[in-house]
Formats: sequence, C-alpha cells, structure tokens
Amino acid sequence: MTFSASFGGFLAAPPETRTTENGHTLTRFRVGISDKFRDATGTFVELPTIWVNCQAWRGAAEAIRDANFPTGAAVVIVGQWRQTEWVDQATGEKRSTRFVEVEHIGPDLTVRRKNQPAAAAAAQPAAPETPAAETEVNPL
Repeated sequence: MTFSASFGGFLAAPPETRTTENGHTLTRFRVGISDKFRDATGTFVELPTIWVNCQAWRGAAEAIRDANFPTGAAVVIVGQWRQTEWVDQATGEKRSTRFVEVEHIGPDLTVRRKNQPAAAAAAQPAAPETPAAETEVNPL
C-alpha cells in the first residue's frame, strides 16, 4: 500500500543534489507547510509549521536541481510517503525517518510574497483579443 502526498509549502533552503556510488542523482530538500484559520472571534490563528523532508531520484532530481529554486520559494509537491529504518552505529539504537519521495514539483503560482515578483507570464502584456467569427465553433 502506498500513501500519496500532495501539498504546497515553502522551501527551507535550496535543494541539495548529489550523485550516489551507483551513479544515480539524488536531490533532497525540506518544505515548510504553514496554515492558519479564523477562530470564532474572527481572529486569524497561525498553526505551527510542519516540516516535511523530501527527496527525488534520477530525472526528477536533475529537474529540481536545474530549476534553481531559491530559499523560501513557494512550491507544490506530489509524491509518495516513505519510511526508512537503520541502526545508529554510535548507539546501536534502531532509528527511522519519514519523507516524501517526490514525483512532481512546481512553483505555486497562487502564492506571492511581497519580495517575490509576479510570474514572468503575468508580467507580459496580454495579447489583444480578436473577436470570434460567427461560424467559429468552440472546441470545448
């Protein structure tokens, strides 16, 4: 059974990429998910930030590296929850960690911060609208 993950958040730091001994590309990063809600009095209450460890392999890892996401970038993640276990060499204790294995990542264009410019497409002037012909059929 797999557990799907899809969420939006902000990068804690730029993703770090390395190549494994087998020659596979691995990219790791953390995403902070912040949420808030309006209480009964109408005041916004901010919930504690949830930090999610993420990693991507091969082509996805290379695409994330090449995207050059900066610290604080708003991103949308789709992937699968995973857990890995190991024995701590120093203490002999069993350890485990959970993370999201990223399948898709992209900028969250619905989130803009004061210090972030609008998306490049939004900065371009809109194309002039041409009227549709009376005989034109809407394909949708």
